[in-house]
Amino acid sequence: MLEAAININCRMICVSTDLVFDGTQGNYPETVQPQPLNVYARTKVEAEKLCLKQKLF
Repeated sequence: MLEAAININCRMICVSTDLVFDGTQGNYPETVQPQPLNVYARTKVEAEKLCLKQKLF
């Protein structure tokens, strides 16, 4: 989807999840570094990084 958005020069909505954090605190601000604990959370973090790198949202 990211490649398609780049090819047609459109924005992309990337929905995150609280699972990108380890759950030790709660109510995480955007400044806290993710600490994914499983494969799903790691793929969400990587997807966010790719979208941010392309500045599509």
